[in-house]
Amino acid sequence: MSRRAPMARFNSVTMASYRRVRIFFSSFTLENPNDLNICNFDYLAIYDGGSDVDPSLGMFCGPQNPPATITTGNELYVVFHTDSSIQKTGFRAEITDVPIDYVEPVPTPAHGLCYYTYTEEHGVFYSPGFPDYYGSSLKCTYIVTSSKADNTILLRFPSFDVEESINCVYDYVEIRDGDSETSELLNRYCGASLPENTISSTGPAMFVRFRSDSSNVFKGFYAEYADSDTGFQDDNGNSNSNQFSVCDLSHAALTEKGGAIVSHESYSQGSYDDSQYCTVTIIASRAHERIFFDLIEIDLPPSNDCGASGDYLQLLDGDASAQNSETLGFFCGQGVGRYTTENSFAVVRFISDSVPNSELEGFKLVYSIFYTDENGCEDGDWHCDNNRCIAKNLICDGYDHCRDNSDEERGCRQLSTRIWMIAVGVSAAIIIMVVVAGCLFYKWSNRKSALNPSYEASSPTSTAAPMNSANSQIPASKTMTAVTISRNDDITTAHSPRRLGRRHSNAVEPLEFTPTTPPPPSYGDVTSNQEPTKYLEFGRGKSKTESRSREPRLKPLSLLPSSEPTRESTTVLNMESLPTGSRNVLPPIKNDDR
Repeated sequence: MSRRAPMARFNSVTMASYRRVRIFFSSFTLENPNDLNICNFDYLAIYDGGSDVDPSLGMFCGPQNPPATITTGNELYVVFHTDSSIQKTGFRAEITDVPIDYVEPVPTPAHGLCYYTYTEEHGVFYSPGFPDYYGSSLKCTYIVTSSKADNTILLRFPSFDVEESINCVYDYVEIRDGDSETSELLNRYCGASLPENTISSTGPAMFVRFRSDSSNVFKGFYAEYADSDTGFQDDNGNSNSNQFSVCDLSHAALTEKGGAIVSHESYSQGSYDDSQYCTVTIIASRAHERIFFDLIEIDLPPSNDCGASGDYLQLLDGDASAQNSETLGFFCGQGVGRYTTENSFAVVRFISDSVPNSELEGFKLVYSIFYTDENGCEDGDWHCDNNRCIAKNLICDGYDHCRDNSDEERGCRQLSTRIWMIAVGVSAAIIIMVVVAGCLFYKWSNRKSALNPSYEASSPTSTAAPMNSANSQIPASKTMTAVTISRNDDITTAHSPRRLGRRHSNAVEPLEFTPTTPPPPSYGDVTSNQEPTKYLEFGRGKSKTESRSREPRLKPLSLLPSSEPTRESTTVLNMESLPTGSRNVLPPIKNDDR
């Protein structure tokens, strides 16, 4: 084989500003990628622009033709790189300009290729041979498109078992946001763990590629897709999400920690179908885990040659294709039993012949994945009385997953206690919240009343005392009314009795008064039936006409003399101290202080 010097050739193509560039490969054969599936020997790189710093549209090598590629603008940049070792025949490409709104049609695959396109609103696809093992050196493509431009594509994997590797470089499922392998990569998956619940595209197309290398093979995957208008249905209406039909391809590889496997979807409501060959593989996620089976119901035709003909159920300990797998048993007729595997894999197989059995119900088999640990279980697992460890979601579900029924007896008690404690805690929290809210409301109401006292003119607080003392010169029939003096008031006002406690807001300095001895009242020429011209009410004088319009009327504080003295000379209040506040409230005036 001749050797050649490494080289790189590039070419830049520019079209009119209102056109885009399309490159199509009629033949393509370059050196294969390395073991990590990276094109680092001979390759062709395509860029969406005029140089290699523009966004990449893909790097291609090997014997497979790249898809037709279209730029977003009017420029295309191509780099062809070769090393100094292996030579291949190369490639042939056609470059044309297309309109701005051009959309590449989905290609029709050649006969025999692992290439599928789907345009239905809802459907499924799976790896070749599923639920049996896929082959080696596979390159499969699945393209899902919607007829509505504003739709998106939804994808989920009910079953997934692909060879695991770091960065998924051996066997993998690759998902891209578009209809070609140059579309934006959403994610790459491998291993036995299910991908996230739902994967969504941003447009009306999704590109899925499945690749396997030349070595190990596994069960593969089962995928379900739907457009955003349709969405996914919920488990075919099955109310028990942990119950699976042995003939349901979407659950042909189970990684759930436990559940029930039945002969058909409508179990307990009708008979199973004839001419069935169904298999479910149960896969534990850790090598030290085992699988426990509890056959709780079976109703199949009895047979003297069970497992060779007729309808029967078969349990396998291990992988069906492994040489060390053993049959735990063949089951026909009626009966129950319990079985435990020695491996972390198990197979449930159900076969029915062509003879209808309309009166037979089939079977129900409960399984659970467990491990044994005398010192306790790992975080998130539940410890059985026999030292088995199971998933917490299996306790108190009506099935004996521990084999000693402790998950139903003690597990249900713990669950009931936990629920009761939660209920008590929630109730206590509600009561505390109500009490705190009531206290806060009561405090707020008192504070509001303290800051905003209300005074009612219709019922002033009066202290009636007979004016019988020797020093009193005011008629005994008169009534003394408590008054309030404010720094900002010009006259005294009628007020209710003083409130207890100190006010801390809007406080004012107390007014200072110099007690004086009032002169004896002089009535002058006022007749006994003469009424005063003003009444004292709420700190402002009102005319006779105004005051008569309000009910009830206030009695006059005093009769005005014929010559009214000045206000400063008529201060007759004798007080030892005044409380501070926005208003200073005087105590009731006693007769002997006048």
